[in-house]
Amino acid sequence: MGFVRYAEIFTCLMALALKQETVVQAYPSGAGIQACSTLVPLHGVDPQTTASPYQLEVQGTTYLPGSLVV
Repeated sequence: MGFVRYAEIFTCLMALALKQETVVQAYPSGAGIQACSTLVPLHGVDPQTTASPYQLEVQGTTYLPGSLVV
């Protein structure tokens, strides 16, 4: 086999080796009832047990549909 053929085989093997598959499940109505009953999103990760490094500050006390939230 020539160099071009080896390059083609190498390219195919690299493409197969680097291919990553991700399974995603989405629900048109949101999470299933099992997540709603416990308020745990069931992402497969333990909940955060430390304080959040972020602070939320608001300027208003009400929100109306279409209002700008800054």
